[in-house]
Amino acid sequence: MRAYLAVTTDQLSALLEKGSFLFCTAFILTTPFAQSHPELDEEELEFELSWIAAQTSRNECESSQSLGFVLAVDLVHSQMGDTVDEQVQLLSEIMWPQVESILVSESEEPELTWYASQELAVYLPAWKA
Repeated sequence: MRAYLAVTTDQLSALLEKGSFLFCTAFILTTPFAQSHPELDEEELEFELSWIAAQTSRNECESSQSLGFVLAVDLVHSQMGDTVDEQVQLLSEIMWPQVESILVSESEEPELTWYASQELAVYLPAWKA
């Protein structure tokens, strides 16, 4: 299942260095979330979840001027615990091969820049600066 994780640059560094990281929760497409947004198709719902994750990341950095970072990952069922609204508790570490892409919010506008997971090592130093 595709999930979106709100992350900080420190978490990205740890994931890159160790190859895995234990995150607390992820945003997933749930029936209640889809029902609360009947005007959106599946692709738009996925974008909305990734945008919520980006804003959560920005809030964790405690600055509206900071970038928001999202990992798009593929979860396996055994990694998922309880679900509340559109968030699922994660029961085990996310492994680097599960990362499909990195999404970055650079402004308050609902826009995300897509980066391949292989680009993390290239861009992370600039994002941390």
